[in-house]
Amino acid sequence: MFSGSARFHCSARKSVRRGEFLLIVADALWNCVETHTTECSPHPKKRSCLQQFCKVWPHADLVYAIEYLKAFEVFHRLNDDEKLHLARWVVALCAHLTVSFFSYKTKCTVTYHPDGSTVKISCVMDTPQKIEYHFESIQRMRSLEMDEKEYVLIKAIVVCDPTIDGLSDYGRNALDEQRSRYAKSLFSYMCAKRGTHKAPALFLEMLKLIDWFRSVNERRKEHHLLRSVVGARPECCKHGSKEKPLLEDEIFL
Repeated sequence: MFSGSARFHCSARKSVRRGEFLLIVADALWNCVETHTTECSPHPKKRSCLQQFCKVWPHADLVYAIEYLKAFEVFHRLNDDEKLHLARWVVALCAHLTVSFFSYKTKCTVTYHPDGSTVKISCVMDTPQKIEYHFESIQRMRSLEMDEKEYVLIKAIVVCDPTIDGLSDYGRNALDEQRSRYAKSLFSYMCAKRGTHKAPALFLEMLKLIDWFRSVNERRKEHHLLRSVVGARPECCKHGSKEKPLLEDEIFL
């Protein structure tokens, strides 16, 4: 059911087919990348998010999340419009879960990428939005002592969201059926691992974590919309540009 893409999404694809999605250029909002010095990498390398030939992880994680979504059989049972609605709702959320869990498992306190790059602490603490995205998400996973199996099931529950707008009755029922299966699997696993006395309360905390990630994602959408309205966009996305829109525009707008 779950392939390696369900875990960290750290392998690159040479080309990406995405229906309506395109990966074009880096957003200057994400240029605050530096080397992590001690606990996260024994051999850190200086990387710039906008440096030529370096992977732009905020964009790459979205692409990997799209590929992850396409690995679900239930996704291919939806019509094209439903696929687009679902992708726009869950892709950014999946990408955030992925980078947060990867950072947590590598014992980092802020967002950390597979190539050794991370975000500057001063940049993270700049706004509440960055604090919750790059720091608090990792701390919440750490407080629950989430393991890899729980993470994989949590992410599957996130993907199979029957509550989004634009779904037919068939699509909604199909997603709800799959989500119930993953939720039951998560609860059974937690009972076996954490004990029947602790599991119910911790299971509820896991579900609350999903709601928290969803609220963070909603605030990111609002922030992206605001930046677009006031014209704080990269040069390639301004009116009259011949370049294609950013992947974030396809997802958030």
